[in-house]
Amino acid sequence: MLKESALNKIQEKICYQFKNKKLLSQAFTRKSFSSCNGGEDNEVLEFYGDRVLDFAVIKDFFDLHGRINNNDEFVSSKTVGELSKDDCSLVKNINLAGQISRLGFSKYLQVEKSYEKSCMKVRADLFEAILGAVALDSNWDIRAISSVFHAMMYGRDVKDQENFIPDEYIDLFVTELWKLNVFKSKTMYLNSGNGCTCQFLLDLNGQFVKVQAFGSTSYLADIAASEKGYKLLVLLVERKFIDGMSYNEQLFFLSSFGLLGEPRFRYELYPAGSGNHADLWRCFGGLADSDLEYESEAETMFEAKEQVSYAILCNTLGIVTDEFEIEGCTDDKRKLDTQASDNVISFQSPAPEVRGQGLFKYIISHYEATA
Repeated sequence: MLKESALNKIQEKICYQFKNKKLLSQAFTRKSFSSCNGGEDNEVLEFYGDRVLDFAVIKDFFDLHGRINNNDEFVSSKTVGELSKDDCSLVKNINLAGQISRLGFSKYLQVEKSYEKSCMKVRADLFEAILGAVALDSNWDIRAISSVFHAMMYGRDVKDQENFIPDEYIDLFVTELWKLNVFKSKTMYLNSGNGCTCQFLLDLNGQFVKVQAFGSTSYLADIAASEKGYKLLVLLVERKFIDGMSYNEQLFFLSSFGLLGEPRFRYELYPAGSGNHADLWRCFGGLADSDLEYESEAETMFEAKEQVSYAILCNTLGIVTDEFEIEGCTDDKRKLDTQASDNVISFQSPAPEVRGQGLFKYIISHYEATA
């Protein structure tokens, strides 16, 4: 049996804790090893795991591409040919073996001869054997099986529920908004030697936006494009900022879709020797298609630029904030100021406060109301 320390590392990476750790150790045991050392090998687990893998892949395809239409009939956003191609790219031995190598699991294989660890078929069998062991240990818990499949195939850490929520949003983006005819073109996949580009047109309340993203497989490209679409909806519909992205990155993100003019910035440095206690950066910024200019001061160039980007986003998207006021300036300039002003620019009303799946309930009600 594998050492406890090895079992713990494996369980951490697949985001699953075994009740019967002997099953996990068996998944890593080849027939050549068991015949010399006793115990069971992973052949039968691999046989079951092959079917479990098919189930995990097909469940993802159903969730991402299938729906019941208005006539209570099942329809898919992908053809049988497209689904078959995606399926083959995921379950082929070279891909499964590659994921095992990425996870660093080859070194834990219990084999009689070390060269077996580098054999592609042996590593692919290990991928399937682990899934078979999880299915048996969890009593065929669908969520546990899908969680381990995602962790091993895509490297998603789903043991922390908070970290898993964005992936659930992405699935909802595809499955729920497609039902409302928000997608204005069929999803296209442009294959290249290095991977695939996924693209589609999205109708954002009359504004048509082309969303596209690259992935090593069409499925991963699908997920990446959906994530972009999700971020657009958060910014434009819910009018909230994206965690993990700077204000400047979010500004250029919107600009890359042609939804805003090109952001432009210029800077002035006021050294500490000029009477200031520290160096002071002044940033002036605005959009290329607007006469409005925003101004801010900070000790670093990045901080000054972030404050200006924040102001542009708030005023453009109609996001209400109490963190600063923007006072009217001459010559169509606007300046960030923490002091109250008699001439404050009025923002639009804030969007309803919605979180979690409430975001999509809000989006859905918005489109239903305007349909």
